[in-house]
This record gives sequence, C-alpha cells and structure tokens, in this order.
Amino acid sequence: PRLDLPAGGRAAGFHYPHLFAASVNFMGDSLYTVWKQYIRWHFKTVEEAERYSPLLYAENGIHQPHLWIHGTVDRVAPIKQARWMQQKARELSKKLKVKFPIAFDYAEGYDHEERLLHDRWEKVFEFIRDKRVAAPERVFIVANSNGLRRDREGKIRPGQWNRAYWLEMQVATPGQWGHIEALRNPETGKLKIVRRENVKAFRLVRN
Repeated sequence: PRLDLPAGGRAAGFHYPHLFAASVNFMGDSLYTVWKQYIRWHFKTVEEAERYSPLLYAENGIHQPHLWIHGTVDRVAPIKQARWMQQKARELSKKLKVKFPIAFDYAEGYDHEERLLHDRWEKVFEFIRDKRVAAPERVFIVANSNGLRRDREGKIRPGQWNRAYWLEMQVATPGQWGHIEALRNPETGKLKIVRRENVKAFRLVRN
C-alpha cells in the first residue's frame, strides 16, 4: 500500500496483520470519509479513503495487539475518532466472542502535538515487547480492492491478493467490500470457511 500518506502506518497494520507483531497509533483517524478535505487533499477517491479507514475493516486486526494513543483536546484528529474505534472493538468482541486486543490511552490535555510522542515512548516500548501471534486458528480478511503494488518503473498498479497470516483472498468486485472468515485446524490443517461475501477466490499460504 501507499505508506506516504498520514494513514499509511495504520492501514498497513490492519491490512497486513501477519507482517506485524503489534501496532501503535498516535493521534490518528479511524474513519477518513467523514472529512471532505482528506479526500480532496490526500485521497483521489472515496474508495481510497475507505481503504485507509481501519474502522471499516477492523476485523482484520482481531489477532494483532493495538495501542491507540490520542490527546483529549486534539483539534486536528478529534478524540471521537479513537472512541469510534473503541466502540467498534467492543461490538466485535461481543459479536465474535473474542476479546479484541486493543488498548486506548487518552492523554488528558494533549493536542495534536509532538510532545505526546515524546511523553509516551516508554509506554510504547513496553507495549510492543514480546507480542506476536504467529498463526491463529481463526482469520478474517476485509478489503474493498485487491491491494496495490509498485511495478519496476515505480508506478502504482492494482495488486492481486489480500493476505492475513495463512489465508489470501481476492475481491470479486473492487469498490465493494469483500469479507472472508476462516478456521483452520492446527493439527490437521483442515480449512472451514465461516463467511464468504464478494470473494472471487481464496487460498492457503505458508505463514
């Protein structure tokens, strides 16, 4: 994905959970489509803004520990952006009957400022230490495109597969959300598809 955008780090963590042991979000948005200026300044289309909005595909991060740090008086990315994600995590935990591994640190009196990063580094390092789920039995992939890649000339091209841990999935109709939920027996390797919507193809891959 394009990581030159402000949302790049968050988007990478939720789109490719198998690549990261944990993710930390500083004063970031969870839903970009509510701000018209973001679509005008940073994103070319609403579809692209959705792709960088982790609130819309939060299931992808169900096995990856997350820490969201947000100032309570942030005037650039309002605190409600973090609270939306907190509510989404609660809903998913109840729906999926699993605790969503996400923690929130609401920094009282902090704005959208560099001081917040400096004052929370120790907490960040403590959070990310020894965190890794190598091969969970239950995997989710939610995507509205088949990813992006750079060709040999450096141009952005459509990708082919979305991945989470041992599963890859292709969206049938790009621009519409595709969902897949799968279970894999760790002893036999047998696969069970629990949910499949707008999915063209899927395949097992080596973790």
